[in-house]
Amino acid sequence: MNPDTIASNDNINVTTMDRSELISGVIEKHQHFLNQYQQEFRELDEKVKSLREQMETAKKNKQSVIERRDILREKRQQMLYQAQKSLKDLMSSIDVNSEYKTVLHSVDEKISKLKTSIPPEEEKQIVDEINSNISDITSDDQTVSKKISDIKSKVDSVIETSNEIESIKGSDKQYDEEYNNLDKELNNLDPRYKWLEKRLKSHEEGLEYWKNINNNQE
Repeated sequence: MNPDTIASNDNINVTTMDRSELISGVIEKHQHFLNQYQQEFRELDEKVKSLREQMETAKKNKQSVIERRDILREKRQQMLYQAQKSLKDLMSSIDVNSEYKTVLHSVDEKISKLKTSIPPEEEKQIVDEINSNISDITSDDQTVSKKISDIKSKVDSVIETSNEIESIKGSDKQYDEEYNNLDKELNNLDPRYKWLEKRLKSHEEGLEYWKNINNNQE
């Protein structure tokens, strides 16, 4: 056999990684993936936090609308109750045989009508009729005049309250829809978010473990 065709062992470079180099390689691998995943996780984490904050805001806004609507409805009923009470006091202050007796009973029926659920346009028409009827009553008695003004003020406030109720009508459903859309978007991000979270934890634990091994052998 020709010696020239035989490769000499001296020409073969065999690199055998020692324990320290192996550990350094593992540490470098964990650090590489940590750097890679951390940037994506930070961006995703900010997005997730933002979505959760928006969801909480939508939830609070919906609750505020519901509470405000309930307060306004109660206020409306209170105004009508007080108007009717003032009307009864007015009836007691006027002679039962007075020409205004029929008018006052008509106003009482109209206030009772306002207590029911009626369209805004009908409500305004009834309030206008009450104010017109009440304005027909004239008296030199200051107590009577005060009662008349009080009734007008109360029924007018009913219109203001109803207008505010109308202005927030459907807002709770809008906030509910907003919440559901945000929740859907969050659910779409959740699988990747949890995956990154687990991978980061795994590489962090791996990095800490191998660094400790490396430090102990030095």
